[in-house]
Amino acid sequence: MNKFKLSAGARKLGVMFASALMASVTLSSATAYAAVAQKPLFLTGEGLPPNVLLIPDTSESMQEGLIDGRVALDFSSCTPGQITNPSVCVAGAANTQSKASIVKRTGLALIDDYMDQINLGLLSYQQSPASTRREDFNSGGTVRWRLVERLLDVRYSNNANPSWYAPGTEQAWNSDTKTNRIPDPRGGNRWVFFNTGVVGYDWNTADGTNGLPTSDRVLFTEETNTRDTANDPPEWFRHTWSQMTSSGGLTNLGTVDIYMTDILRQRGISSWGRSVLFLPLNQVEWRSTTAPGLGYLHVPIGGRNADGTLDSNHWDRLRTKLQPQRVDWNGSGNPMTDSSWPLVAAGLTPLEGTMLTARDYFLGERTYFNNAQGRANRAAIPQSCDANAAIWITDGLPSVSSDGTPLGQNPVQAVRQAADAVATFHDDTDIPLYVIGFAMPPGVGGLFAGQTDFPTGNPLARISHRSPASLADCAGYRHYRSLAAVTDQ
Repeated sequence: MNKFKLSAGARKLGVMFASALMASVTLSSATAYAAVAQKPLFLTGEGLPPNVLLIPDTSESMQEGLIDGRVALDFSSCTPGQITNPSVCVAGAANTQSKASIVKRTGLALIDDYMDQINLGLLSYQQSPASTRREDFNSGGTVRWRLVERLLDVRYSNNANPSWYAPGTEQAWNSDTKTNRIPDPRGGNRWVFFNTGVVGYDWNTADGTNGLPTSDRVLFTEETNTRDTANDPPEWFRHTWSQMTSSGGLTNLGTVDIYMTDILRQRGISSWGRSVLFLPLNQVEWRSTTAPGLGYLHVPIGGRNADGTLDSNHWDRLRTKLQPQRVDWNGSGNPMTDSSWPLVAAGLTPLEGTMLTARDYFLGERTYFNNAQGRANRAAIPQSCDANAAIWITDGLPSVSSDGTPLGQNPVQAVRQAADAVATFHDDTDIPLYVIGFAMPPGVGGLFAGQTDFPTGNPLARISHRSPASLADCAGYRHYRSLAAVTDQ
């Protein structure tokens, strides 16, 4: 058994996950159907276990913690820009309180609780293959850069309590009034004020263009009047930038084009603001701004040997994929797909293509499910008396179409395409999808203001397909209860 303490957010996630598992096999009440068994037949020793396909989010935003979308880090004892022992101050997806780690630990606990009652498979996002080349992050690769926290639209002051500092209040990301304060890394009686911090990355070209970067640096930027004019909204903003020296001075590095990220867009943030501060975390993390656009089958649905006993090898494969994030790659193989590697949180969110891959997996087709999507890992789906379900756990919105076209600039279109793919999945397979929205980014609802087909303001509610009750041939009447998309802020 896995022994660990779950946070309140993780416990809530576990309840929602368990509810979705049980919803896939819940029977109608005796009041309406007196002849039906009073609990799921798979719990009575009759019938067959239900098949559940787990689809956890493995996008870049899973490197965040639960505190306002900032990078996962124990801020009570670790200060960005001052970390000397990264094994103590673990940051990013490997941090125990990152979204990625919480989802994985919850999955491990639920395996222990339910593996004698269900068959389980694991499908997630197809990711760009691992690469050692610096520039591949934006051209079809997933690479390791130095992990930093980027503070947006910062203000500086020699006064620790200026009139525009209002801790504990709610402010827009670019408001002149700031809610957070940290000491200026240059030292002296100087302070940094900000409202929003996000996961970021840096690679000093002095480290070369291949291999693993080793140099950390504190960077200060100021916006210029130059920005991307080919796209609306802009894809990048040009800043002047300077590197802090060991004595606390600044070395001018010229200009840099800072590209927007889906993490920012999903919060309704339109730029980097007037100034950005890069604070290193003394460790590396995976990053990619691309995705092939489809799903990947890591472990096929299963869990039992031919004689009905538990298949320990199958459950061990699932447990391996749900271990904490790793970055200790030696350059061989592909950690994004290798069975010996845990799931890696990096890249975009291809919900549309993932659902198309899941559809082909259940139907035995291959339009969106070939070897690049894990077809070689497939096995015959166990008989389950038609008790099948898919559970998708996500912390954000879809951001790439099934052909790999980024959709971060148009979240409404992305959600509509995803909703169509979910409808196709359900209509073609008659399998319900339960969507669990976990630690959604602040401000996401505002992106859909005025959209009449998003009446609740919750974009995931439009994606989640509410499956009707249906009859199963050999497991009695089963009713698929809808699990509403829930946000855990």
